[in-house]
Order: sequence, then structure tokens, then C-alpha cells
Amino acid sequence: MSLITAIRRLLGGKVSSAVPYRVANNWIAALEGASPAGCGPETAWAERVPAGRAGSFNIALRDWPRLQDLVPAFERAAVPYGLPTSLLLAVASRESHAGAALDANGWGDGGHAFGILQVDRRSHRIAGAASPTSDAHLLLGAGILREALDDVCKDHPDWPPEYQLEGALVAYNSGANNVQTLAGLNHGTTHNDYGADTLARAQWYQARITARESA
Repeated sequence: MSLITAIRRLLGGKVSSAVPYRVANNWIAALEGASPAGCGPETAWAERVPAGRAGSFNIALRDWPRLQDLVPAFERAAVPYGLPTSLLLAVASRESHAGAALDANGWGDGGHAFGILQVDRRSHRIAGAASPTSDAHLLLGAGILREALDDVCKDHPDWPPEYQLEGALVAYNSGANNVQTLAGLNHGTTHNDYGADTLARAQWYQARITARESA
């Protein structure tokens, strides 16, 4: 049984068989070349960091001790979907502070969302509920993010790839229908900065992953 077949069975067959718009390495290049605004004033105030990319990097650094040993698990989830591992790590940081914001059973958002990637049970069937960092949960979150990326690429094929990535993060938070214009890309997301902040955190994690691979 192939890895993709196994994942399809695990997630009820809901794994896109479409050819990815770009392989992970090209998305990594887009990520590294991006210039996201970083966290906005509301997130900065809540996290007690400066607004902007420096603040996002600060938050990513704080969450790194809880994420660094999970990198192989995140990679197992990211690779089948052609996603940068760093992008999933950043979602985990933004959604749950790498698990620190979850209750003892792995739930957050008032009991509506499960796991380190905060999959909302009102919109998705929960997988891997035995652990908030289970492979099944990470695969489900990666699949949701990949679907969001595919939707953004389909709806906005003329956008530069770094903005398609940011749009995918916006869609993960508030739905693909909220991804309309570049000027208002983050409007309507949590604190109106979800995509910009999470993309900046992903850049920080990508730098850490690259450094580890080069060591």
C-alpha cells in the first residue's frame, strides 16, 4: 500500500489526487522570498512583543522548544501534500502555541477545536483524538491546509506564490471565501493578521530547519 493510499484510507478518502501547483521546494522558495507584515497590533499586545515580523519571530522562538522534537512528525504530514514543514509548524504556533494553549485532553477554542493544529469539529471530522500531536491529526490539518492552498491558487492564479501561501493561511483560519483581494487579505481573520503573522513565523521555522539540515 502506498503512503498516499494509506492516508486516503485514514482520512476517509479525502486526499486530493490533483497534481500540486508547485512541489514543496518551490513553495519553500516562495516562503523564503516573502515579505509578510508579521503580527499586527492586537496580536503584538496579547503576546507582549513588538508588532511586525520581529514580533512574529519572537513568538516563533518562544514556541520552538515545544516543536523542535516534533519536526519529523510534521514532516511526515507535510510531505504527502507538497507543503513546507515550516508552514505546518507555524500554524501550530499560531493556533495553539504548539500545544501550550490546549486543555489536558488536547482541546481548545472553548472545546470546539482539537489538537495542536486546532481542527474545528464543527467543520471537520476529528481524527487522531488520542493525542493532539498524533500523525492522524497532523495529516488531517495538512490536508485542510493543502485544500486551502489549492482553492487560493485556483481562484487567484495570477497572484505571486508568496501571496498564495499567505492566502492559504487566511483560508485555514477563516475560509477560502474570505480570500478576495491582496489589499484586504487578512481582513476578517483573527486579529486581522492571521496570514501575515503565521507566514512570518513559518519563515523563522524554515530558517531553523535549513540550519539543522546543513549542520
